[in-house]
Amino acid sequence: MSAFPITRLRRLRRTDTLRALVRETRLDLDRFVMPLFACPGEGVVNPVEGLAGIAQRSVDEIVREAGFSKGAFYVHFEAKEDIFWAMLEERISRQLSAFREAVDADVPVAKNLETVLRSIFALNREDPLWSALFMEFAAHASRDAKVREQLAAMYRNWRSFAIEILNAGREAGLVRRDLDVEFIASVLIAVVEGTMMQARLAADSFDLDSAIEPLSRLLAGWLEP
Repeated sequence: MSAFPITRLRRLRRTDTLRALVRETRLDLDRFVMPLFACPGEGVVNPVEGLAGIAQRSVDEIVREAGFSKGAFYVHFEAKEDIFWAMLEERISRQLSAFREAVDADVPVAKNLETVLRSIFALNREDPLWSALFMEFAAHASRDAKVREQLAAMYRNWRSFAIEILNAGREAGLVRRDLDVEFIASVLIAVVEGTMMQARLAADSFDLDSAIEPLSRLLAGWLEP
């Protein structure tokens, strides 16, 4: 009778954080959340067509549904943008921690890229409402200086993370030394965002999962010595 393998080469299941990030099926209390769509005004409740029991609501209506007073809400948040930003900061922090754990200097660049892309695209697939919310927030940033600066800070964090990983790759001899890592970091972010945007807007003609391997090879061919 064969024994169960002693070594299981499953890097994506190495830590609790990484397992939580890439698992395909998730059932826990955090998933039992009713989507809330905030809108300007007071006393506003606009039913969303096609989503039974779901409506756009003004902040006062949201806190009333949650059983809180409007004053209690504004102790923590001045506006709905602040709610989103708090959620975004928490999400980014969780993602970066998981990516740092996933990246391994002992494996080829293409494999590391594939691991990170698979993690990012899995989040997009598991939480499609988040993508729509982020797009709305980004559109709002074009009209609001405060929101624009918040998003700029987010991109600075992403670039800093990418530069950190690229420099580590250089030290390990995996990334070319003649490349401008700051420029590369910006390009990598643009490529990932552009790929995800196509998947959001043209889901019937573009599949994220099928793009992971060829995109990883393409980027690795540019970065490797």
